Amino acid sequence: MKKIITLIMSLLMISVVYADGIKPLSLLPDGYKPLSPLSTTYAPDPNSGDVRNAFNFYAGLGSVHSSNYGMSIGADFEFQAIDPNLTIGPQFGLGVHSYYNGGYWHNNSYYGGNVHQLSFSGGVIVRYYADWLIPNIPDEFDVFIMSNAGFGLITYSNDNDYYDNDTYFDWGIYVGGRWNFKESMSLYAHLGSGSTNISVGLSLKM
Repeated sequence: MKKIITLIMSLLMISVVYADGIKPLSLLPDGYKPLSPLSTTYAPDPNSGDVRNAFNFYAGLGSVHSSNYGMSIGADFEFQAIDPNLTIGPQFGLGVHSYYNGGYWHNNSYYGGNVHQLSFSGGVIVRYYADWLIPNIPDEFDVFIMSNAGFGLITYSNDNDYYDNDTYFDWGIYVGGRWNFKESMSLYAHLGSGSTNISVGLSLKM
């Protein structure tokens, strides 16, 4: 008798867990799937994300070629490529930075004072959208990891009218996200290492 009661109780417990954990697919949000067969937590399906071509422009603080932090602005256009969550495209940047140099010699002349930098850069930017890794993330938010690589030209001038220029390799890695407050427009932000360390801006989705 005890074995029969134990079996009945076990079947009841399994049925309760199963009923609570499994929901019909018709009740799930579009593009979502359960994290496990007995889970009530759902994450976006990595193969059904709403990743589209987009134009992004942003401004913030950055450091170029060992300068102090200054104003940096950037823009890029991203195209979906290879993977449903991967985009790639061209990127352009402009930076204005200043720092104090105590003094240096150049062509047998001594220079010192405030140094002003103006930088221009161009290259390639890649983003991978990781929404599907975050359970229950709202549809209006996107998160991504991002990397860029390219080359730039930087000009120097100082209070003594000294002028010079140099080229540099521009690269960085970032984490970022969007708040999609409209169907085709989003508030954009990223944080990381590179010429635009902390930036906010807008995205226009195509």
